[in-house]
Amino acid sequence: MYIFTVAFTFTFFIIGACIGSFINMAVYRTHYKLAFFGNSFCDKCKKKLSFKELIPILSFFINKGRCSKCGFKIPKSHVFIEAITGLFFATFSLIYLSIFGGLSFVSLNWFLYNAHIGFLYYLIIISCLIFIFIYDLKYFEVPYSPIIIIFLSFTIFTALSFIFYKQTVVGSIEQSQLSKYLVQSGFVELQISYFKIQFLHTFLASSAIGIFFLFLFLVTKRKGMGFGDVYTAPVLALVAGFPTSIAFIIFSFVFGATYGIYAIIFLNAGRKTAVPFAPFMVIGLVFSLTLLTLVSTLYL
Repeated sequence: MYIFTVAFTFTFFIIGACIGSFINMAVYRTHYKLAFFGNSFCDKCKKKLSFKELIPILSFFINKGRCSKCGFKIPKSHVFIEAITGLFFATFSLIYLSIFGGLSFVSLNWFLYNAHIGFLYYLIIISCLIFIFIYDLKYFEVPYSPIIIIFLSFTIFTALSFIFYKQTVVGSIEQSQLSKYLVQSGFVELQISYFKIQFLHTFLASSAIGIFFLFLFLVTKRKGMGFGDVYTAPVLALVAGFPTSIAFIIFSFVFGATYGIYAIIFLNAGRKTAVPFAPFMVIGLVFSLTLLTLVSTLYL
């Protein structure tokens, strides 16, 4: 079992590193409006990269961090993105395995009804979050494409979760000796309505967050909040769920303000210095979900 766990985790680390390499390419080609299909090439000399230059993480060290054709120095951020994406994928593969190993992760509700779909769903979310983080950090904007992918993934996952939840409730009641009484008493409808209420709360919280960010955007006249943040925040709030979405927004502003203070003191930043906010939203989302997981695992 130990060997299988290590092999499974390492496999998803490699997959994640490959996704990280794709994210590096996607960030560049999205910004310059290039097609995603076709051969990979050097950003500087535009020459086709060889297989030796396309191996995630290893290629950076094999080629000593430079293009073999023109000697262009490849940013270290490329290998860092590949490594961090691999680590996220490996971590979630361990969580996925732990579900079948009997460990309890109470707050990980995305795995509650179907672990396989939940696993795939959050790997997609992770990839999009890393893309948003890097893109906004480099270009001070958030493209529509990752937001659309996150929203569609959330919609499909929520619909499938509802179907599996309903099947789980009905299946457990049918096996109960009191099944007839539970059906007649409206217990089934009550349990199903609970799921709907949770989704409604999530949707309302997301809408309120969207309105709040739109208000900040209009009041500050684009100086304090970009329009990309307006449509990014409510979609990430959907991923967070309720009430985690409230913590997500609070932590996002806390981390953003902390960096702002640091930039003013140590980087000589001024009031007019532009700071991308989407990276702090990504950090706030990851931190709030991680914190909720730790708290619920320890005390529930």
